[in-house]
Amino acid sequence: MSSIPTYPSSEIAEVLAAKDARKFFGEDKMRAINRYRIYAHACHPDAGGSDEAMSKLNAMWAEYNGKAKSSKPAEVTRGNVYAVFSEKGHWLVVRREPDSKVAIAANAFGFMKLIDGSPVCSVCSQSVRRIKQPDGVHAAYVCAPPDTVGDAIMLPSLGKHLPDGKLDPADLAWIAKRAIFLAAAIGKCGLRFSEEPSECLAVAPKSHMLCVVAPWSLVESQGHSIAEQRAVTSSFATCIAGLIGTDAKSRRILRFLDGIDVDNYTESGAILYEFDGLLIDLFGGFKFHEMKTV
Repeated sequence: MSSIPTYPSSEIAEVLAAKDARKFFGEDKMRAINRYRIYAHACHPDAGGSDEAMSKLNAMWAEYNGKAKSSKPAEVTRGNVYAVFSEKGHWLVVRREPDSKVAIAANAFGFMKLIDGSPVCSVCSQSVRRIKQPDGVHAAYVCAPPDTVGDAIMLPSLGKHLPDGKLDPADLAWIAKRAIFLAAAIGKCGLRFSEEPSECLAVAPKSHMLCVVAPWSLVESQGHSIAEQRAVTSSFATCIAGLIGTDAKSRRILRFLDGIDVDNYTESGAILYEFDGLLIDLFGGFKFHEMKTV
């Protein structure tokens, strides 16, 4: 009986270093089959090989034969303008517009530093790539979502995730306060959203965090900073108006957001201070709870 041939560990190293399946196996089909068998014997764990190398060899063989499984990103949340997908621990924030080209605003990073540790968070843009969607090719930002966000819901889609499509008054109070805080941070940085602010926001139900999923849409403000803050609260109020119940507490919160008179405030902190007073009057104090969603 002939002994089982052994192969040098360099073959395992060759598999692990390979980057292109077609180059690795070659164009000739019969030679490719023979090459696969040789390397499979060298890499197989039962023959003293490597699990990692064997897995990679099989993946390359599947790719070579056109049987590689597609790794379609899983959808996290969707709004009118942006959709968020999950891929290998990262988010792909996609502008829902074919052939879109969106530049990253450098001043957005100053904003992200300002809100670090606050009730508002922002995804950190790492790179830009193009991905195929059913309606064409879209620009996508590969981002690392903050640990505090977890699952998120784009603000324009929030109603689909709420019991009876309405916000609990306490939940409304939490995220409204974050929206006012966000507006204050925008003003302090001298920034504004280049598009409708609510379209760039998501809510993390477990932490009531308000997440800016498109910080690159922040550009330098050419107008009055208080007016830019008002634009944020106005956009937020308009977006959630249909989610407000008929109870007195919810209506008072909405009236506050609608009635902020930007001309009467020179300090953004005054708006937050007044809103805190309203919430103490309505709720007497806050005890944290997860947002009620379905």
